[in-house]
Formats: sequence, structure tokens, C-alpha cells
Amino acid sequence: MKTHAIIPIFIPHKGCPHQCVFCNQHQITGGKRQDPEEIIHRYLSTLKRDALHHLELAFYGGSFTAIPEEEQEYYLKLAKSYKDRGIISAIHLSTRPDYVGEKVLDRLCRYGVDVVELGVQSFHSLVLEQSGRGHTVAHVEEACGSIQERGIHLGIQLMIGLPGDSPARCLYSAEKTVEMGPRLTRIYPTVVMKGTPLYDMYQENLFMPWDFETTLQTACNMVKIIRGAEIPVIRMGLKASDILMDDKEVVAGTFHPSFRQLVESRLFKERMEDALRSALRNIDGMPQKVHFSANDKGFSYLIGYKKSNKEYFANTYSRLDFIYTVDDMLRDHEIGISLS
Repeated sequence: MKTHAIIPIFIPHKGCPHQCVFCNQHQITGGKRQDPEEIIHRYLSTLKRDALHHLELAFYGGSFTAIPEEEQEYYLKLAKSYKDRGIISAIHLSTRPDYVGEKVLDRLCRYGVDVVELGVQSFHSLVLEQSGRGHTVAHVEEACGSIQERGIHLGIQLMIGLPGDSPARCLYSAEKTVEMGPRLTRIYPTVVMKGTPLYDMYQENLFMPWDFETTLQTACNMVKIIRGAEIPVIRMGLKASDILMDDKEVVAGTFHPSFRQLVESRLFKERMEDALRSALRNIDGMPQKVHFSANDKGFSYLIGYKKSNKEYFANTYSRLDFIYTVDDMLRDHEIGISLS
């Protein structure tokens, strides 16, 4: 049963003062101001609130703290009214690292904001510069520290494969993310969309998107670093919205509607194979059966995207018979193995 839910309210693109090379936020968020009270009431009418332990009101889309102050006040006052009445549990928003000053943080604290996600994208200065971010690594580090000093939970968003990027620089960004100690993270592969400077660069052969395999393996390696510090990665890949599914808008880059499933499946496969090789080294003779298990949440990853893991082990270790079961005694991302 669902115990955590989010009511999303999208802020128009005007909140962001910069044109990053990858961004066509106006196209993604529609550009029209939504009626937040209508959205809240619609979600509340469909949610089984008695079963929810945590309900967030989240402002997505543009850089929230860069929109006009009177609009910030309007949204935050509305959110706080629902929080004060115990209807929602938390207020969640996203913004740029260079729009988190003391005055901004005073306002966020006054209205009881709980989570601020920073669109960091990269901790490498060359990547930030070539992507037109308009801020420095110093801005990022200062913003991360300032948010946490105020007792607000920090979120960090990273991108893979931006101009000037490399797998090594992505791993560096993952390591720096761990240093910042956020409460949550998101990882997005770069997508080339029409109406962006990146599209123009792509058309002029000034930017070459990474191949899918490089992006996927880099994402896996980043997740291992971040999860190794017990920091959750709450999203991998862009949401499969109607616009992103339209091949007239997305022209290049790594977009897959099941990108998280692909990442998780590969991470499970790596752990499964490590566990199998270790088990085979520690027994005498050749077993006939291998029993893999995961909890209910991880079982689909154990099998693999479109049964890819199941097929891999059947083909690679053809002398063995593989059995896959659910074991809810196991923790998330944990694998059980036994041989017989």
C-alpha cells in the first residue's frame, strides 16, 4: 500500500533567469500558470490519506527562488496553510545554486519549507561553463552548506553526458555529491530537445551525445557511489511525458521510458554474478541448481528488464539451473543465493 505521496505543482519557466544549453523548460512545463488550489484539491480527492504516512506538496519546473518574490510568497503561503492544518507533511521545491542567499533562506524557513533540491548537474567547472549554467562550483558548495545549516533537507540533481563531460567527471560529481551529504539525489541523462542551444550545437556537430551503453554504465557507477554512502537516488531518467515520448521533440541523447529499470537490473546482475562466482569458489564440485532471491520490491530487477538477467545467466552458465523467488526477509537491493 502506498504510504508516501507527492502533490506536484509546476512553476512556469519564467522562474529561471538563464538558458542552459540542454533546457527547454517552457516546452516541458507548458508555460501556463497552474491553479495550485485546484491541483491540490484534485489530488486530495483521489488519495487514500488515511494510509499515507507522508504527503508532500512539491513545486517543480522552474527555479522557484528566482520567480518574483510576490509569487513565491503566494505559493509558500498557500503551502504553509495546508501544512499548518496537518493536511500535508512537507513542502518541497527546486531551484538553482546561485539563487539561495540569506534573504531567500529566511523566506523559506519562515514558511516551513522542508526540502530544497538544487539543480547542480555537475561539480566540474568545465562542464558547468560549457553547459551555460551561469554559476560556479563555489556557488554549489556554498548553497549546499547554507541550506543544511538552516535545517532544510538538501537534494541534489545531476546530469550525465553534458558538453565537456566524461564518465570520470560524472563519477567525480557523484563523489562530490556524497561529500555534500544530501538527503536525496536524482540522476538524469542528457537529452537533446528541439528549441534548445544543445540542439543547435548538435546540428552543427559541436556536440555529440554519448552512446546508450556509456550512459547506462556511468549511471550504474554513479548510483553505486551515492548508495554506498546510504543516500537514496529517488529518480533516474526523465519522466515519460507525452512531450518526451514525441520523437519530433527529442532528437538525440539517452531517453528511455524505463531507464531506472535498466540501471537497477544491471546493478542486480553485477551483484548476482559476484555472489555466484564467490559461491562457486567456496564449494567442492559443480552444483546443479542456483537459487537467487530478492524482496518483492527488487524481484523485477532480479529478473531483469524484459527478463534480461534471467536470459543472461541461463546462457552464460548453461550447465546450471536457475530458480528465482521472492524473500521479503531481504532488504532493498539485497540478493540471496544458495547452491544445491
